[in-house]
Amino acid sequence: MSTLGVCVITDSTCDLPAEVCDRLGVIVVPIAVEIDGALHADGVDLSSADAIETLARASTAQPSIDAFVNALRQAAGDHASAVVITHSAKLGGTFESARAAAAVLAPAFPVTVVDSGSVTMGLGFAVMRAAEMAQAGASAEEIAAEVADQRGRTEVVFFVETLEYLERGGRIGRAAALIGGALQLKPMLRIDEGQIVPFDRSRTRARAIDDLAQFVADLGIIERVAVLHSSTPREAEEFAARLRRETGLPNDRVMVTRIGPAVATHIGPGAMGVAVVDLPG
Repeated sequence: MSTLGVCVITDSTCDLPAEVCDRLGVIVVPIAVEIDGALHADGVDLSSADAIETLARASTAQPSIDAFVNALRQAAGDHASAVVITHSAKLGGTFESARAAAAVLAPAFPVTVVDSGSVTMGLGFAVMRAAEMAQAGASAEEIAAEVADQRGRTEVVFFVETLEYLERGGRIGRAAALIGGALQLKPMLRIDEGQIVPFDRSRTRARAIDDLAQFVADLGIIERVAVLHSSTPREAEEFAARLRRETGLPNDRVMVTRIGPAVATHIGPGAMGVAVVDLPG
């Protein structure tokens, strides 16, 4: 049996479409949503009428060490090594679960665990780049170095309808939640040093979308953009078309991605944002 080089593994907060993971050979370890004590791998449908009531009873459960061990054993069947890229270690225990699993297989199967410092498509873009490099024959060390470099060139900014869900999950402080909720403003947030922090506020949803477009424009020359949404696909597609016009990026460099259940549980319905990777230099 032939042995491939590096297998790329990640967690489901990457929000990459299944077809992209299949094409790039990425193994995804799921983060389940827990509702009333039961785990749901598919999470919560935020477009449903009872989504808000359901979210009030929902929380997330980080992948177990065994889940990563199983993924690594799958990779070891036909790869020489693996690189595991997780969401920010400051947003949950997934990174530590992956490191513990890597220790179980060491030294027989070399595993490099990397903290992306981000989440949703901030993580997704890092995984895509890593998998592209792996398919081109790059080493684990080269891939890890590239992910670290891209981490410094990646921005994730989004707005939410309310900070209630982030506050309840401990992802943002009570004081910030109170400030963000004042005057019915749309709170804008940003991933900074691996944490979710307040960024700005907009008075209306339309203005919040304009602010996202301006944020992208101010970055200058960019490599890739993803429009993120938790429950508004048509609006997200329209915004992506706008970004294609305004940035001049080709269609395949502007993605639209639904924010997956594990992240959506913490930000609620109606959230929308962008993940952007700047060009090197």
